Amino acid sequence: MTTKEPWLDDPLGYLIGAERVVDFLARSYERDPLVVHHKAPKRFDGLMSIDAVDRIVTSVDLREGQLDMANAARQMVRSDFVDGAGYIDRGAVAELYRGGSTIILNQAHQLDPGLARLCRGLEHVFSAHVQTNLYLTPPNAQGFRTHYDNHDVLVIQIEGEKAWRLYDKPVDTPYRGEGFELGKFEAGELKQEFTLKAGDCAYVPRGLMHDALTSGDAASLHITIGLITRTWADLM
Repeated sequence: MTTKEPWLDDPLGYLIGAERVVDFLARSYERDPLVVHHKAPKRFDGLMSIDAVDRIVTSVDLREGQLDMANAARQMVRSDFVDGAGYIDRGAVAELYRGGSTIILNQAHQLDPGLARLCRGLEHVFSAHVQTNLYLTPPNAQGFRTHYDNHDVLVIQIEGEKAWRLYDKPVDTPYRGEGFELGKFEAGELKQEFTLKAGDCAYVPRGLMHDALTSGDAASLHITIGLITRTWADLM
C-alpha cells in the first residue's frame, strides 16, 4: 500500500487510533461519542485541504445538490446560490461565504478518488454504505443550529479548529425515516464540550443532539463520514 494514503491500510484504526478499534466497536459504536486528540496536525495531510476545496468549487461545473450552503444565523434556500440552469453560481457562493455561510460539498467521494477509496475501506469495516461531505466554515461562524443526524458520523478535522457541543439524545438510534425536525426536538442538557484541531477525529452516534462553531480566527475544514446503517427493509 502506498505511503501516500496510510489510512487505507487500516481505515478505522488510522482515524481513531488502532489501539481503540476493538473497544470502540464493542462499547461505543451506535452508543456513545468518542473524541480522539491525536496531537498530530498533519495526520490527515493529503486526504483533503482548503486549497483542494477551492479548486473544486472554482473549476468544476457543480450542479444543484452537489454543493449546499448553511448558516445558523439565517434561513438559506438553494436559489441563493444556484442559477436558472441548475448550476452553482460561484460568485454567489463566494459572497455568501464571506458573509459567514458554510460551504458544503455533498457526496464529496464522488468528486475525489482518495475519499472514494477511504469510503470503500470503511465499508468493509462497518458493512454499511459510507459517504462523505466536506464542510468549509469561515472564522467565527456556525453552519447549523443544534440538531441530530439519523446516521452515525466520523468527523475528521483537516484544517482550523471547531468547537463542538453534545447534548441529550431525544431519539435513540434513529434510522433514515426519523430525521430531525426543527421545533419538534429540544437540545436538552449539555453533556460534553470539546474542540477538534487539525489531525483530530470524533465519532458522534446518530440521534445525539449537537452543534459546532469555528474556533479561532482561521477557517475550519472538516470531513464528515456518514455511516448509513442497513436495515431489515433494505434486506427485503
